[in-house]
Amino acid sequence: IEKSKELKSKTRIYRLKARCYLYAGEYENAVEYASRVLKTFPHDPVALQIRAKSYKLLGKHDLAKQDREKGKVIVD
Repeated sequence: IEKSKELKSKTRIYRLKARCYLYAGEYENAVEYASRVLKTFPHDPVALQIRAKSYKLLGKHDLAKQDREKGKVIVD
């Protein structure tokens, strides 16, 4: 149970870092941290949205589309 709490806490930190990097325009870093979340929780909707948006802004439209389809995420 303790390990599960630690994992969830670490995942939450990675998700927050990914969001901060996205808002700061550091899209490669946003992808990195969102991907860390998705290694543990492959269908995390927030991480998928962040990574899809970051991929889109990096011009990696195919990867953005894959994440959108995986999580049914809409990216503006």
